[in-house]
Amino acid sequence: GSPADDAPPTAPPTSATRATAPPAAGAAPDLVTLDPDDLFSWARHGKYREIEDAMNQSDWTLPIDYQDELGNTLLQIAVQNGNKRITKLCLRRGAEINKQNLGGQTVMHYAFSYGFDELAEYLQSKGADDSLRNADGLTCYEGLSMDDVQGI
Repeated sequence: GSPADDAPPTAPPTSATRATAPPAAGAAPDLVTLDPDDLFSWARHGKYREIEDAMNQSDWTLPIDYQDELGNTLLQIAVQNGNKRITKLCLRRGAEINKQNLGGQTVMHYAFSYGFDELAEYLQSKGADDSLRNADGLTCYEGLSMDDVQGI
C-alpha cells in the first residue's frame, strides 16, 4: 500500500487531546499575553484604540482599578497625561474616580498640578472629590508635595 496506509488512524481532537487546556482555577489569565505595563504605557502615549481593543477582548479580566507599582490606576495615568478620551473610557468602564495612589494623590491632584484645569472641571462634574488630601496632607489645590507649597 501507500505510505498513508501505514500511518496510525487519527481521531478528531477532543478536549483531552487539544494542545491548549483551560487555565487552572486561580491561575493568572493569559489576556492575549497583555502585560498591564503595556496598558499603562499605551495610556501615557494616548493609544486609545489599543486600550479599547484590549478591553473589548472576550478574555479581558484585568480590574479597571488595577494599580501599578506606585498605586496608580489607568484612570490616574490618563489624567496625568491630560488625555480626556482615555479618562472617559476608564470612567465608562467603572473606574473609581476618587482612588488614591500610594502617595495619596487623586486624579484631581494630577489634573490641577499638571495644568489640566478643564479636565479637572470635567472630573468634578463626574463626582471627583476635591477635598481629599494626599500623604503630605495637601488638597488638589495645594499641589502634589510640600515642595509645591513652598514654591508658591
